[in-house]
Amino acid sequence: MQSYGFFVEISELNVEGLVHVSTLNNDWYEYRSRQNLLIGRKSKNSYKIGDEIRVKITKVDILKYQIDLELA
Repeated sequence: MQSYGFFVEISELNVEGLVHVSTLNNDWYEYRSRQNLLIGRKSKNSYKIGDEIRVKITKVDILKYQIDLELA
């Protein structure tokens, strides 16, 4: 969990990828470090470590070993 988004582990593929905050609906997400969560100011949707979510892969950069994700 970071201020710019959160990392998701896809256990079936044994990889991790980033869901950037800019892909999270039409809301402004605030990072609360003490609670280790992201929370939407308007929607009050929150994401924290341990949440199970559905994602889709939007970009793979093999040279940088980077996978970009967004909510499905």
